[in-house]
Amino acid sequence: MIAKHPTLEQKAQALLQVLDNDMAYIERNLKTLDQLRQLVIKRDEQGLRTLLETIRHQNIGYHQNEQRREQLRAELAQLAQCLPSDMTLSHLETYLGQSTRQQIQTKKKQLRLLTRQLHADYKNTAVLLNDCARLNRALLKAMFKAQPGQGMTYRFNGALKRNASVNMLNLSF
Repeated sequence: MIAKHPTLEQKAQALLQVLDNDMAYIERNLKTLDQLRQLVIKRDEQGLRTLLETIRHQNIGYHQNEQRREQLRAELAQLAQCLPSDMTLSHLETYLGQSTRQQIQTKKKQLRLLTRQLHADYKNTAVLLNDCARLNRALLKAMFKAQPGQGMTYRFNGALKRNASVNMLNLSF
């Protein structure tokens, strides 16, 4: 173990800022998943389009944060004389003073809680979307009474090919 190094402490403080950005990003993703579930339930197509654009813009900014984290990780690994892949928060703590170590430990706990919540919300959203897809398939199957080899098919270029001898809907009363 190397002695407490002022440059290492400064890099760790910069990493704490990156971790704050990570937590803010996860919190935004949690809100986005909530909003996605609401929009799907309401069947708000325009809202879903707007949400998609918002997600695209957020991801561009987050890419810079990821690059900064990897850069700091490499610099910290060099100062600690280890491989970047070995430079974890737990490993970094062994080189830091008490105050910075406590800050890192607090951030780790917060990140764990947020990632657990994100995982749970992601699973809930996936279940909702899966149920919507299952319901849509059941409705289409009931509506078109699709039998193998009958009804609508698609050509190699994606164009719809409809069997003209099959009624789209049964109009008998």
